[in-house]
Amino acid sequence: MTSVWPALLLAGILPFSGDRQAGPFPVEARGDIHFHLDAARFDSSGVGPLEIYLSIPQSELTESPDSAGFARIRTEVAFENLDGDELASLSQVRWVPFVPLSSGDAVLSTRHLMTLRPRFPITGRQIRVRVEDLEGRKSGLLDRVRSRKRSGEARGRFEEDPSRCGFSDVAFVWDVDRSQQNAMLPVRRRLRPNPLRFFGLYHTTLLFYVEGYGPSTRLTYQIRRLADRQAVASGSDSARVDSTGSQAYLEAVDLGAMQSGAYSVEIGRPGTDSCRVAGEFQVLWDDASWNQDRQALLEEAYVLLGNAEYEKVKEMSRGEVEAYMRDLWKGHDPDPRTGRNELHETYLGRVDHANNFFGTTFRKGMLADRGRVYIRFGPPDEITKELNPQDQQVIARVLPGEVESDRFDIIRKPAPRDPRDDRAYEIWTYQMRGEPLFPEQELTGQRTGLKFIFVDDLGYGDMRLIYTNLSGAF
Repeated sequence: MTSVWPALLLAGILPFSGDRQAGPFPVEARGDIHFHLDAARFDSSGVGPLEIYLSIPQSELTESPDSAGFARIRTEVAFENLDGDELASLSQVRWVPFVPLSSGDAVLSTRHLMTLRPRFPITGRQIRVRVEDLEGRKSGLLDRVRSRKRSGEARGRFEEDPSRCGFSDVAFVWDVDRSQQNAMLPVRRRLRPNPLRFFGLYHTTLLFYVEGYGPSTRLTYQIRRLADRQAVASGSDSARVDSTGSQAYLEAVDLGAMQSGAYSVEIGRPGTDSCRVAGEFQVLWDDASWNQDRQALLEEAYVLLGNAEYEKVKEMSRGEVEAYMRDLWKGHDPDPRTGRNELHETYLGRVDHANNFFGTTFRKGMLADRGRVYIRFGPPDEITKELNPQDQQVIARVLPGEVESDRFDIIRKPAPRDPRDDRAYEIWTYQMRGEPLFPEQELTGQRTGLKFIFVDDLGYGDMRLIYTNLSGAF
């Protein structure tokens, strides 16, 4: 029987590397530490041409034995061209305090916000940032042997140069230090950045900062919903000239009435609509949208949707995913008058069952193939289970008969199996259509009778779907 260990050992040998294709800011890191990265460019004659903003979850860092209450991390910043070729880099070791960053804010109390200000001119259009926990060890066997550190890496790219319109990039802000002792500092030095660009549940006021360079002392702004480019708010303001001579604009907009989704704020000068700078942000009203990493946030969509639809959702922003899933459940509420969604409660019960019975050391039960089928269609009418098949019961001999006896018109032939294959397998049969959560989505054109065949290909209990007569579902 094939063992999973060679694959796991190989995964431990391979070095961590991020995708060379950078997305526009802000971006979420890949790896062990799921931090957020944002950046903004400013006029080089001011207090610095570039600021890099990080939001690092404190729960993913390790307290240093040498200094109680602190973590020790290394930040590596590389400047790259759009092909991912490195042009310049810098590295620095930093101490991160393990204290609530804001006692009144549930999100900020679990994150460390950091601003990096490189001391050399901006180089390239792409930034790669790696955060390494110098006290945290990776959990893999070979990782422990080689003393590999836990780390995360993110790549972001700049879009058009905002200086052509006489502005800086838009910087999104949690709040600003208004204390008397720091009143003489430039406005930008007193900002507390929001690298996530999340607003809504924990921060109902949109705060953004931009600098202007030129003769005009006024700006106009519009907030648009990205889905349909509809303008949902607008305004104008006069600049405050700070100690650097720059025109500093710090704007606050109430978002309490806005629905979850992706938005942009577009900034220009009166009478010059053709030249505007913009920055995108998210409005999120669900706690999970704020606090889960992107992979966890997509789990529900992965379980419930067919492949084609899931691929579309996977490309959506957090706000768009939240709005999509909210509308999906709202559209399938059996009785909106009750104030509860009974179908969603059924879903949660099936998720609990799947996690309890179909999970492995390496994957949640709800994400396993049997878990997905159970959640979407309910318990099967019949299960044929062979844990140690022999002779005529091996999957290679059983599979042709199961496929040929299938009543569905269009047979999707599964791949041939080795006659010596003695892996465990299960055959799930639904005499009718089961109890699908979304019948009109799952069973378009499907006759009665569903069949799913799973095989433990890797040999550690994770049954993989190798055949179903439900066209396009998985």
